[in-house]
Amino acid sequence: MRQVRRIDLIWQEENIDIYERLKQQAVNLNKEIPQLIKEIIEQEIRRNSDS
Repeated sequence: MRQVRRIDLIWQEENIDIYERLKQQAVNLNKEIPQLIKEIIEQEIRRNSDS
């Protein structure tokens, strides 16, 4: 059986602007938002583990 992990993110109030910027970045990169978020998280984890 395939292992799966899931995160649900909620963007509300002052965070809506951040979501919209993220969405536009995904469009510009021709990526889906979940794919872009995963890449950002992976980069941050690598950056922090290299420190």
